[in-house]
Amino acid sequence: MKQYRWPHSINEAVYHRDRLQLLHRWITHLQRYDVEARSLQLVAGEASHRRYYRIRSEKHGKAFIIMDAAPWLEDNVAFVAVAGLLASAMIRVPAIYEWDESNGFLLLEDMGDETLLQLNLRTHREAVRHYYNQAVCTLVDMQFNAPANQLAKFSAEVMHDELNLFTDWYLDQHLKIKLTGNEQREIASCFNLITEKNQLIEQVFVHRDFRPGNLIISRDGRTIAVLDFQDAIKGPITYDLVSLLWDSFHCWDEQFTQQMVRYYWTTAIRKGLPVPSTLPAFNSSLYWTRLQRHIRVIGIFARLGIRDGKHRYLQEIERFNNYILSSTALDDSMQPLTRLLKRITHI
Repeated sequence: MKQYRWPHSINEAVYHRDRLQLLHRWITHLQRYDVEARSLQLVAGEASHRRYYRIRSEKHGKAFIIMDAAPWLEDNVAFVAVAGLLASAMIRVPAIYEWDESNGFLLLEDMGDETLLQLNLRTHREAVRHYYNQAVCTLVDMQFNAPANQLAKFSAEVMHDELNLFTDWYLDQHLKIKLTGNEQREIASCFNLITEKNQLIEQVFVHRDFRPGNLIISRDGRTIAVLDFQDAIKGPITYDLVSLLWDSFHCWDEQFTQQMVRYYWTTAIRKGLPVPSTLPAFNSSLYWTRLQRHIRVIGIFARLGIRDGKHRYLQEIERFNNYILSSTALDDSMQPLTRLLKRITHI
């Protein structure tokens, strides 16, 4: 998985202005779709360097999505390759109609207007249960059908590097907390155990960001489409379920979450996926993956806020601290980590 970083020598406002001018020129080469630049509407631009626009064809009464992803900042080759893998596995992903590889513009199918996250934020849990069931079934189908051996492996080294984002960016850079030598050893021991436990979990195709904000509900409400899949990797079968149920911007109550865990587990068992044969054993695996992802996200959000100036992500870190502290399966070996997080919440 390639790592891209914003070149801070570039003024961001000037960069986006220049990209928009370049995009307008590219649109003039899309005559066969009868689209016009004047109908461009920005629909998304979040943690990554990608931007998404909706563009309409008045003649055909149809809309498309344009993904603006400069190839020196985003891995569009991976996006196209993984889209092909998922489409061949019968997972609903946007069709790719055109790709300007050198400039990083893609003309995509418009999958719809509402994500599962948007629905979560405006309604109640029983209104979304059907869509979570759909999302779980989509996840199980993806894990069963999508080939994982063509992807990079979620290695112990990668996992450990992600955990270190917590100490490097959250503790050191954001909170200015310097751990004692003993605390450093204790936290390192926690991270080693988290990595070791996750490496023991069965490996499948992992989306890496299978969260409600990347799941589009079709306009007829019958299917779930999957977005933002370019970072797919071969990793723990528990990983994407954690992304779905313990989201960055919203989470339902423990009762609903555990119902969805059980629904996933029973569906996976019926499908023949390599999940543990008992629900308690599955929950144990899920616990270790929750720790790895939650700690990683805390570090990434701190980095987004400090390095990239996206301060809204700093406000969401408390959610992940609470995810870790409120776990119903806290392991005694994680006490150094929980003590540290409890201390932080009282700063």
